[in-house]
Amino acid sequence: MYGENRAFAVDHGGRRGEHTLELPEGAARPTVHWAGGQFLVAWTRSGDEHGASTAYWSGSPADTFAPEQTYGLRPYGGSIQGGLGYQFQTPDGSGRFDGEHVLRPGDTTGIGHRDYQMYDGRDFWSTEVFSEDHGRGWARLDPATGVPTADRTLPAFHNPDTLPDGTRPFPDHRILAELPPGAPPSPLGQDGRLTGCRVNHRTPYAGPSPREFVLESADGRTASYRTTAWGRRPWGILALPAGGEDAVVVGSTTVRCHAAEDNSLLWQVRGFADSRHRGPVRATLGEQAGPVPPPAFWHFLTPRDEPSSRALRAVTDEAVRELLSSGDGDGLPGVTDPRIRQGVARATQLAADVLRRRRELSHRVSVMRSGPVIELPDPVPDTRLVPALHGLLARLRGYEQRPPQPHPALLTAVAADGRYLRGEIDDEVRVLAPPAPPSEWEVLTGRTDAVAWRAAVAATPDEHRQALTALLDVWSRQPFAEAGTTWRTGRAPEPRIAELRASGVPVVSGPVRSDLAPFLQRAADPAPVGAEECETRTVAGDDTTRIPRLLAVLAERGPLPVPEEAVDLFRWRTGVPRAIAALVLDGSAGSDDYAAHLKVCRAKPYKADRTTAYAYDEMKGRLGLAGLHAVLAAAVPADPADLWAPGGVTAAADRMAAEWSGRLGAAPYADDGSHAAALAKDHGLPETWATALLTGRPEHLGETPLDTDGIRAAVTALTWAFTERPVGDPAAKGARLLLDQLTDIPADQLTALRALADRSEATPVPPGQYEANPLLSVPALVDEVAVSLGVGRDAAALHLQLHAFDRPADRTVRRWNTWTLDHHRAVRKELTAAKAPRPASTPPAAVPSPVHERFARAWAEAGSPPRP
Repeated sequence: MYGENRAFAVDHGGRRGEHTLELPEGAARPTVHWAGGQFLVAWTRSGDEHGASTAYWSGSPADTFAPEQTYGLRPYGGSIQGGLGYQFQTPDGSGRFDGEHVLRPGDTTGIGHRDYQMYDGRDFWSTEVFSEDHGRGWARLDPATGVPTADRTLPAFHNPDTLPDGTRPFPDHRILAELPPGAPPSPLGQDGRLTGCRVNHRTPYAGPSPREFVLESADGRTASYRTTAWGRRPWGILALPAGGEDAVVVGSTTVRCHAAEDNSLLWQVRGFADSRHRGPVRATLGEQAGPVPPPAFWHFLTPRDEPSSRALRAVTDEAVRELLSSGDGDGLPGVTDPRIRQGVARATQLAADVLRRRRELSHRVSVMRSGPVIELPDPVPDTRLVPALHGLLARLRGYEQRPPQPHPALLTAVAADGRYLRGEIDDEVRVLAPPAPPSEWEVLTGRTDAVAWRAAVAATPDEHRQALTALLDVWSRQPFAEAGTTWRTGRAPEPRIAELRASGVPVVSGPVRSDLAPFLQRAADPAPVGAEECETRTVAGDDTTRIPRLLAVLAERGPLPVPEEAVDLFRWRTGVPRAIAALVLDGSAGSDDYAAHLKVCRAKPYKADRTTAYAYDEMKGRLGLAGLHAVLAAAVPADPADLWAPGGVTAAADRMAAEWSGRLGAAPYADDGSHAAALAKDHGLPETWATALLTGRPEHLGETPLDTDGIRAAVTALTWAFTERPVGDPAAKGARLLLDQLTDIPADQLTALRALADRSEATPVPPGQYEANPLLSVPALVDEVAVSLGVGRDAAALHLQLHAFDRPADRTVRRWNTWTLDHHRAVRKELTAAKAPRPASTPPAAVPSPVHERFARAWAEAGSPPRP
C-alpha cells in the first residue's frame, strides 16, 4: 500500500515493512513494489503518460536508475493492466516472480507485462493478457531464474477431465494460488492450502467478448454469471459471512457482487484509487465503500464482526417491514459494530427509496391508464418532426442535445401543455402525457408563421411538410395561438418553477438542461425566481383561424414554388448571392446534420460552393434564432391565402428581404454574370455598358464613346431593362441613370425611352412582378375586357397580352403571370370558347411605348366581339 509520501508492505499477519518515498521535484505517478524485503520505487516525469522512467530501491535511494522494462511499473489498472494481482515470493524469500524473471533488490531490469501468474505449491506459471487468443498461453517458469520455459502443461486444477457442456476456459482467468501458512480461511474457497477458480464461458458467443460464464471454485462450489455488457470478467465465488449466500464477484477497478442464485446485483465497490480506469459506480450498496485491493488480496478478507453478521442472517420479513416503516435502519437488534450499523442504515434508506419510487410509478401508471390525455389526428414521431424543424428550435450545446425518439413527444407536449394552460388537466397529467422527453418547442410561441412558410414552399420535402402541417394543426387549437395573447418564455431552475406552480400560477416547463428548464407562461403572471433568457411575445394574428386557412389552401392548391423573380428580388434587396437567396426563400433549407446540410447546399437548384455555404451559415448565425424566425415569418401575410394569389410569393420575398436587411443590412447588389453575358451575346452591348446597366453605376462606362453599333445595342439593352425585367430590377435603375449618356440617338427613340423610364419609376406593379401582366399593370382594363368578352379576368389578361405583343411565347406568358402549364391551358381554352378576336401581326417598334399604353391601344383597336 502506498500514497504520495509513504509506502507499507503488509500481509495477513501484519506489517512487513515501511518506507518514506524520496522523490525529486517534478516526479509524477509514483509506483511502489515489494520484493526481497525492500521497496522498488519508480516514477515518471510530470506530463509523461508512459511508463516509469526512473527508479530506486529503498535500501539505497540515492542510486537511481532507468529500468529496462517499464510496463509493469505503472499503477494498477485492472485485469488488462496488472492482472488479478497475483505475485509470488521465491521460496527463500529473497525476491519475487514477476512473470519473466525473479525480481530481487538491486535489480535494474524493471517489471514487464506478464501480469498473470499461478502457483500450485510447487511450480509457477505466467502469461500475458489475451495471450491464449494469440496462440501463446501459459508457460511454466524456471524455479531458479523465473524465466518462462517451453513447457505449456497447465496445473492439474486447470486441466480437468471434463468441462460443463457448451463451455470452454476463459483464457486469462485461470486462477490458482497456495495460501501462506497461517492465512485465514479464504472467502473465495480453498482445498487445503490451494485456492483457485475455473472460469469457463459459453461458446459460441456473439460480440467482442463472452457474456455468459460458469465458475467452479477449488472447494467444489459452482455458480453462473450473465451480463448484458461486454468486457465484464468474473473471477471468483464469494461465500458471504455467517452462512450467507454465494455470490459471483466481477471486475477489478470496480468490483461488482452478483447473487449466484438469480444474478441480481447485491453491491459494488471501487478498486484502488490509483487506477485511472475505474468504471462508474451506480447508486447502490457499496458505492461509498472502498477502495478495495485487487482480487488476489480478497482471500485474506475476514468478517468485520461475526455477531453482527449472524444477526443480519436472522433478520425476518417482519423486522424488515418495521425498518422500512420506521425509516430507522440503526435500530436492528444484535448489530453492534458501528460500520455495519451504518451499512444497515444505508440499505434501509435505499430500499425505502425503491419502495417510494415504486409507489410513484404505480400512481403514474394508474393516471395513464385512466384514459388518453391527448388524441393526435396525425401522431408524427419526433424522428420526423424535429429534423423538419431544423434551425427553428432552441440551439443547444452538444452535451445538451438528445436524439429525437420515434414517438410523438413534441406534438403531445404542445397539446398537453395547451390543455394545462386552459385548466383542463393538472401538471402531473401534463408531465406524464408525452411518451418521451420532448424537444424545446417553447421558442416557437408567437413565431409559427416561420413554420407555416416552410410547410408551404415546394422545396420542403413531402415527409417534412407532412410533419410540419401536423404540428401547425395541433398548434392552432392551443391557447397560445389565440390573437392578442401575450406569453413569456425563458429558462429557470425547475424547483423555482415548481414553487411558482404550487402557488397557483400556471406555467409549463420542459426537460432540464444545464440546470435550467425552458418554461412558458402568460406574461401577466410573475416570472419564476432566477429566470434567464426571458422574452415576451404577443400573438398578433389569430392563428386559430389563420393556420387552418393556410392548411386548407395548401391542401387544395399544393405547395408554393419560389419563382426566379422572387429569388432575384431578394438578391436585389439584400445583395446576397443567388444560392443564399434561394436557400432562405425555401424556408431556410438545410439540415441540423452538417454533412446532410452541406449536401443540400451544394446540390441543385442551389449549387453553392463551400465558401457560399459557409457564408450562408455565418449569416444565419448572425441573425440568431429570433432573427431567422422573423425573416421566415415575414413571408406569411395576414391572410395566408394571398400567398397563392398572383405575385404572392414575390411579395413574400420582398417582405423577407426587408426583414433580412433590417437585421443584417444590405450589401451592394452584384450581378452573378448571367445577365451581363446575355447582354453581350444577344445584343452586342460592350462589357462596360453591360456592367454599368446591371449595377446602376455609370462610373463603369469610362471615357470610351459608343459607335453606331454600340448605340444601337445600348438602346436595345435599355429597352430590355425597362420592358422585359421585373419591377425593381437594378437593371431598370441602371437604365435610368445611363439614359443621359445616350446623346447621339434619334429624338423619337430618346422620347420613347424616357417614357419607359418614367413608367418604370411610377408603376403600380409590385416589385418582382412584370409590367407585361395586365392583371397588375392595368387591372381596371382587365375588368372591362372580362365583362365585354364574358370571360374571367385571367382570360381577359391573356387576350390583352396576345394583342399587345407580337406572338409572345407561352413560357414567357407563364413567367409574366406566374401561371402553371395546366392553368395556362385552361385559360386559353376559355378564351377560345368565347370566340375572342384573334390578334393581328404588327411589326415591333424600335423602342416600344410603355406596356400599359400598349394594352389600352390593343383593346381600342381590337374592340369587343359582337354580342349575340
